[in-house]
Amino acid sequence: MKVLGFDTATNWCSIGLIDGEELLGEWTLRSKMTQLTRLIPGIKMLLESREIFLSDIKGLSVTSGPGSFTGVRLGLVTAKTLSQVTGMDLIEINSLEAMVFQLPLREGTVIPLIDARKNEIYAGFYRWQENRIIKLEESNLFKPGELASKLNNLNEHCYFTGHGLQNYKNNIIKDLTIPFTWIADFYGIIRGSTVAYMGYSKLMAGEKNSYLDILPLYIRPPDAKVRRET
Repeated sequence: MKVLGFDTATNWCSIGLIDGEELLGEWTLRSKMTQLTRLIPGIKMLLESREIFLSDIKGLSVTSGPGSFTGVRLGLVTAKTLSQVTGMDLIEINSLEAMVFQLPLREGTVIPLIDARKNEIYAGFYRWQENRIIKLEESNLFKPGELASKLNNLNEHCYFTGHGLQNYKNNIIKDLTIPFTWIADFYGIIRGSTVAYMGYSKLMAGEKNSYLDILPLYIRPPDAKVRRET
């Protein structure tokens, strides 16, 4: 089963194509250009490089947030449109869970982080158990000091993963009293192939979403909405 997966929830754009458990190709880029100018050309380039048509693809997997408001919205609109036009099965993937999937650790709590700007971060709380990701509680928005205080109450080793979070890192770890490991930035980039494989696994388990039902996971109201209400 061929599945196309992509992530635009951060300032990276990554597109992956798999056939079952085989990686057919992946395209990942970070630049100052908007996600709008990256995503569609990237999909086109990846498919053409493998001589694969949209009609050959069974499933489409996309991150639904949290992350950049504009990036999440663009990814979902693109995925919904492709699903509606081609009939591809659609699967949504939580951005933070995708980051955890890339770190199959056997112990401790995994804390995926995404920059929410305004000196705040999106944080999730997960653990691997019997080859499955267990969500310990709902993702939320934190100031660095607030997150450190919360984690100190866990009293166990925590593994942080994220990309481009150096400023937040210093403000978090200075208040930590628990053992921790800060994973290298490289592992915090959400890979399109990861999103594709997570979608493939859900499709094989009989799960799929309607393009009418998927909504962006913002956690914090979009800035444009806040400005209109004030």
